[in-house]
Formats: sequence, C-alpha cells, structure tokens
Amino acid sequence: VQRLDALGFVWDPLTEQWEDYFKALVDYKKEFGHCGVPQGLTYLGFKLGLWAGVQRTNKEKLTPERLRCLDDLGFVWDPLTEQWVENFKALVAYKKEFGDCLVPAKFIYKGLKLGQWVAVQRRNRETMPPERVRRLDDLGFTWDPHTQLWEQNFKALVAYKKEFGDCLVPAKFIYRGVKLGVWVSNQRSKQETLTSERVQRLDALGFVWDTLTEQWEENFKALVAYKTEFGDCLVRQDCIYQGLKLGRWVSIQRRSKEKLIPERIQRLNDLGFVWKAR
Repeated sequence: VQRLDALGFVWDPLTEQWEDYFKALVDYKKEFGHCGVPQGLTYLGFKLGLWAGVQRTNKEKLTPERLRCLDDLGFVWDPLTEQWVENFKALVAYKKEFGDCLVPAKFIYKGLKLGQWVAVQRRNRETMPPERVRRLDDLGFTWDPHTQLWEQNFKALVAYKKEFGDCLVPAKFIYRGVKLGVWVSNQRSKQETLTSERVQRLDALGFVWDTLTEQWEENFKALVAYKTEFGDCLVRQDCIYQGLKLGRWVSIQRRSKEKLIPERIQRLNDLGFVWKAR
C-alpha cells in the first residue's frame, strides 16, 4: 500500500474523476468568468456540461467538502434562477439608460435577448413567484403589451415634438422605426374611448385633436404676420409665406365665406381681410 501510495496510485477512481472535472470547471471559470456551463458543452476533453448537471441533480448526496468547493467557486445550482437574475439586471440597466422598461420585442441588450425575455415574463405572470412579480413592479415593469405599445408610440411622439416642435405628424410618417403617423391618426379617431389619463398626457404635450382647425389657425397666424410685415392682407394667390401656401389659403377663405363659422369671419374682418380682391 505504501509503495502504491508513493507512486500516486488512485484507490478511488470516482474521486479522482470528480477532482479532474472540478479542475476543468476552475479553468472554465478562469476563461469565461462564470460557472454557467452550457448543458452539452465539452471542455478540455471533459463533458463538463453533463457533469455540472449531475452535480445539481445529486446535490443532496454530495459531501460537505465538495459542496463547499463548488460554492466557493460560485457554482450555479439553479441555472434558470441565475438566468432570470441576469436578465433582470440587464432590464435595470436598460431602464437606467432609456428611462423605462418598454423593451422592443426583438431587442438584444448587453448580449441578451431582453425583448424576448420581457415578453416571457408577461406570459408567465400568473405562475411567477410573488417575489419576482414584486421586483418587476418596483422597477415599473409594464405587464400589458398593449400598454407597452401605446407607451412606445407616445415616447416616439415626445421625441418627434422635441425634434420638429409640434405633434402634427404626417399621416404615413415613420419615425425611428415607429409608424407614428398611423398611431397619431388612431388616437384622434379613438379620442372618445381613450382613458382620461392618456388624453391628459397628450393634451399636456400639445397634441392636435382637430388637424383642420390647427391648420386654419396656423394659416391665420401667418396672415397676421404677413399684414405686420406688408401692411395689408392682399396676399398674391401664388404666395408662399413662412413655408405655407398662404395665397391659396386666402383664396379658399374668400370662396368659402358662406360656409365659414361667424367667429372666423369676425377674426378675419378685425384683421382687415379683403373679401373681394378685385
């Protein structure tokens, strides 16, 4: 026995095998920074993914000394929990960077399919542990995908206004990958069914519910500026002023006088509008 021991004889091949795999796991962590070995991975000639799975399955049977070695190395006993925590941390970072948890469906963030993970959390809400629900709630997570879609479009509208100075998005305009023109039109058509909170937020942003009224007001302001500059309202028919076809608009007011509301006629009269140009 003494001579065999001196030679480094292995009395227990299973123990020797465990030690070899543990050393391979140490090397794996050195290279990749974690112990989350993929299930079918072979590393340095060892079926390390399979071995890691066996350790998890046999956790209750492992010796205290082996448990301690694995724990000290940062072994992942529950890879699904580890994966959830990793994605949650990424969501925290996403919110810090973008200001919300509205992750687009196919968005990849920090190497993780975060948009896909967010969708899975919504689907699994009923079966999710209360502690996870609470952590997501505390972060301001949006459980309703329809709410998420509305918030994403509203966020795009805020950015549009910051860039262009108004909320008058052209009908088919696509902004930052969002069909913003279509969405804006839908808000107008659904105004009666929108929640008061959404209406209030759109109002605060300066949302235009009636584009024709807005257009009329915009042209009237331009006419006021024209009169201030030139001293009259005799705008030539082909005149473009402040980027508006003001001459054409003036002609339309003359032709449509009978259909104009009294309040508009009064405002034009007060400005010294000429109804019969000739």
